[in-house]
Amino acid sequence: MALKRYIAALAAVALCVTTLASAPGNKASGTAGDPVVSLKYVNEVFIPKVQALAASAADGLADKHIPSALSRLSQAANLEVVTSRESFNATVDYYGYMRYLDSGHYMMTSGETITLNAGERLCMIVGAEFSIVAGSAMLYGARAAEIINVTDGTKLYAGLSAAQRNKYILASDDVAGVVSLSNGTKVNVTGKFQVLPAYSSRHTDAAFSLKTLGLMLGSNKGFELERTGTRLEGLIMFLRLLGEENAALSSNGVHPFSDVPKWAGGTADKYVAYAYQKGYTKGVSDTKFGSNSEITLEQYLTFVLRAIGYTDGRNFSWETAPADSVRLGIMDEYEKRSLLRAGFYRDGMAYVSYRALSAYTLDGGISLLDKLIYDGVVSRAAADTVRRNPPKILG
Repeated sequence: MALKRYIAALAAVALCVTTLASAPGNKASGTAGDPVVSLKYVNEVFIPKVQALAASAADGLADKHIPSALSRLSQAANLEVVTSRESFNATVDYYGYMRYLDSGHYMMTSGETITLNAGERLCMIVGAEFSIVAGSAMLYGARAAEIINVTDGTKLYAGLSAAQRNKYILASDDVAGVVSLSNGTKVNVTGKFQVLPAYSSRHTDAAFSLKTLGLMLGSNKGFELERTGTRLEGLIMFLRLLGEENAALSSNGVHPFSDVPKWAGGTADKYVAYAYQKGYTKGVSDTKFGSNSEITLEQYLTFVLRAIGYTDGRNFSWETAPADSVRLGIMDEYEKRSLLRAGFYRDGMAYVSYRALSAYTLDGGISLLDKLIYDGVVSRAAADTVRRNPPKILG
């Protein structure tokens, strides 16, 4: 847009020059004795030259600076360096495509076989029927979604494998579908559907803002936004949002779980033991915490709603936490459906965590971020920095 305005300004100057011309339209560009230019020269020679030079200069600047800028951004985020304009354009195309899908556009078919590569998703809405023809896939979407296996009459939910040659129907108005676990998975679908590409992070800015606040630190691999989070990672984020990470790290409690990893000198044990002693978590069984199990949107929103002051079983239910979060004003319907459609990754964890900071606590009447400032967990300087430069949420 800036380039177009620049060209338009030059053209306007040229046209002003032509108003001084009193010679016929086929007059040449002028001489020292007669410097007035002709309209024909301006239109056919001058303006095309300016446009060509400006376009060349812009391309040259892009070729020179885009790789450098992308490299710096990638290095800052500890992410894979993007080195080509092609990959840059592909990223832009991805965001554009996802925004198009986010706006509610679905395709309609009376019976079509879709081929998916690993990580790609087939998202459907109420009334859609589907069956896995070849390959392997897993059901995904809202926990509350009613996915009926018409073949045997059972009700299924996200996280379970979709058996080949079984016919499924989405019987509720919830986001649901299948994610391919292998290349060349074939799904026959009838009804309205979308094909979503393998996930690409959309909320890096939110992750950087959380890092500035000391709430999402990442690792030597960066933020790892494009992989699914674990229950242990969700618990740690919960304790930070609650403002109790330091209390956890200084505690000497114990827990009964045998699957908590032994890293950082037992730091993970401290997080889990503290949360267990406080009654924040019970694990997936008497002896397993489920440390490395994938955390779902419902599970993480349960942590977030607890951090704000809500109680599951009284103010909300963990199985309907996304819908309850909309009802309680933590997010809107668009955000909820977008998170469910794309799958819940660490990227979504960053997004939800950042959004939660502006939510008002149930008992204090102040935002969660202000509560963390008041409790001395987050510095006011860091909060002011984030507020002056809020993340560009792509939602």
